[in-house]
Amino acid sequence: MLEDLDIKVDSGTFAHAMAETLQLARRHNLSAYDASYIELALRCNLPLATLDVDLQAAARKSGVK
Repeated sequence: MLEDLDIKVDSGTFAHAMAETLQLARRHNLSAYDASYIELALRCNLPLATLDVDLQAAARKSGVK
């Protein structure tokens, strides 16, 4: 089933982990894991879908749709 999905690996995430992602995590009191979703959405200009209320609020404050 996974082979049928159009999965893309983002090679830029690691390069941003110690700067932008960590800043987002600290600013919004998120785990680095959650902040990485916001960083990727910002960098790729994509919306973020989540049921996590704290992540939704942090994404909105960061400019993610």
